[in-house]
Amino acid sequence: MILGITPALAVAFFARDFIKGLFGASTVLWALVAGGILMIVAEWWNRHKSRVTAHELDDLSYGQALAIGLYQIISVLWPGFSRSGSTISGGMLSGVSYKASADFSFLIAIPIMCAASGYELLDSYKYFTSDTIMDFAIGFVISFVVAYVVVILFMRLIQKIRPTHFAIYRFILAAVFWLFIMR
Repeated sequence: MILGITPALAVAFFARDFIKGLFGASTVLWALVAGGILMIVAEWWNRHKSRVTAHELDDLSYGQALAIGLYQIISVLWPGFSRSGSTISGGMLSGVSYKASADFSFLIAIPIMCAASGYELLDSYKYFTSDTIMDFAIGFVISFVVAYVVVILFMRLIQKIRPTHFAIYRFILAAVFWLFIMR
């Protein structure tokens, strides 16, 4: 897990201000398209069973874990690029099965999201007052419960839907996004 999370944490820490300046509508639009292409390529690559060396989570090598962590950097540096899409695709391109890539992706999401949230919380402590702390606590609990339910549902969904289906969804979303927002 350390090899899977360290690259993204390091880049996020050192490039935080640069990354915040990148966010924009066209950035997200192109991230949707590029992420979809990466998913299609990863699924095509992973279809050749001889390329898959890690079928289960326990089969991951240190090199594969690090490669997934390096692919995660794409989502850190490119706002709108799916973190799970980049890590699952990166895993598949590194010889990890779709299921094991998805499992590892969600496993390393926990420390990444906790670190990002904790860092932002520490950075924003000055905005907390006795009036806002209850709002924050309620928001935290609701966000945690919703995220937990979504992860469970998504893990079930991911077992039934291939990356190409997610890619098509991303292309449709990018087209709708372009039609309604970018014009």
